[in-house]
Amino acid sequence: MAYMLVVVDAEYLRNYKIKLTFDNGETRITDCLKWLNGEVFDPLKDKQYFQNFFVDGWSIDS
Repeated sequence: MAYMLVVVDAEYLRNYKIKLTFDNGETRITDCLKWLNGEVFDPLKDKQYFQNFFVDGWSIDS
């Protein structure tokens, strides 16, 4: 079975971009705007609300 990376830190950069740090020390920047499609994600389109995420186990949550 392949090893599943764990998010250990997440930092909001700008315009729905988040810098993720994984348990192996690797970092990546992801643009979350492309995933905010549909009514269920409307609250996250508010940038102030979007920035209130936190690291929750394996991922980030709001």
